[in-house]
Amino acid sequence: MRLSLLLVIIGVVVLAGCVSSTNVSSTNYVCSDGSTVSNPQDCPQSTNASSSVSATSNSDSEANANSNGNTHPQTTNSRANPSPIGTPLISNFDLFCGTGSAKITVTDIKRGSAAWSMIEEASMVNEAPKPDKDYILAKIKFELISMEDDDAFDATHYEFDVVSESGRVYNEWGSIVEPDPQFGTSLYPGSAQEGWMAFEVDSSDSKPVLAFEREEDGEVWLALYGEEVTSSDDLNNVEVTGDYESTKHTIDKTVASDEFKFTVKYAGFDGDDYKIEFDVKNIRNKTWYFRPRSILILDSDKHQYDVSPCFSCEVDTYSSTLLPGATKSGSWTFKNIPKDSGTGTFRFKGGGFLQDEFEFSVPLN
Repeated sequence: MRLSLLLVIIGVVVLAGCVSSTNVSSTNYVCSDGSTVSNPQDCPQSTNASSSVSATSNSDSEANANSNGNTHPQTTNSRANPSPIGTPLISNFDLFCGTGSAKITVTDIKRGSAAWSMIEEASMVNEAPKPDKDYILAKIKFELISMEDDDAFDATHYEFDVVSESGRVYNEWGSIVEPDPQFGTSLYPGSAQEGWMAFEVDSSDSKPVLAFEREEDGEVWLALYGEEVTSSDDLNNVEVTGDYESTKHTIDKTVASDEFKFTVKYAGFDGDDYKIEFDVKNIRNKTWYFRPRSILILDSDKHQYDVSPCFSCEVDTYSSTLLPGATKSGSWTFKNIPKDSGTGTFRFKGGGFLQDEFEFSVPLN
């Protein structure tokens, strides 16, 4: 009885995820017009058959595709040579559920504070990245070209792995709720989907890569980095211009709750960013966590500017621990606030269990 139940469970798990088969050489090739043949010489002449090859693991040559959908020869696609952002790649796969082919493209990347801002907004259950970690949001376009017996294919994040530049496979698949549109659906040949997938990587990892069907027939590699991608470390170390020390405004205003006393000391433009310096004091008789929420500035026209997330600050934008009676000094920055915007309102909800609202008037010039 136990053996029968175990076999049923194994069968359900295998079928649910379309698990890859043992390495069996793929015999399908995709021509530049999207047709599938058993031999590249069988491609229609108009599609330039000599340049159409199969992108499978352990293959000496793999397919890359340009923005027009045509395949062309390139250095073997591999972990060391992934397809760049915006460049489609053909995978000819041989899985438990059958053989097929797909065109896969990383169309957009968000990393660090930009990714966390979107993830935080997507769901209140999402937590900030761990120390020395970055979130990456990758928008994946998956186009199913063919599938054995014209069956459907479950295109989900379980078919993908993220690998560090040094070669370590990240296993931090958590319960992150991605922003809409989310990646993951069943596709029939000729259909496509495009959606976000979220990953957590080391902040020091500047060149992580994404693998589809890693170590299986159809394995392809895609870059999760590029000129438009900036890590949180880079964002926190940007050198700004402007003489903040000589132009900042003295605020020196305190608002207290039953848990914390929050004092805005100075505020002003630091280059293109708006900066607020403050002290926060734990006024309880035990260790307490300062956890601000909805940190923002409203200008005189009610335009809202959210704080730039910072997880390595002395008082970060997520959570800081304060001992009884202890005071911490910190600063937060806000981007894209127009200069000479009159008087603004700096506010956040606050800090501890009670989530009182703290509000201050600040000059936006």
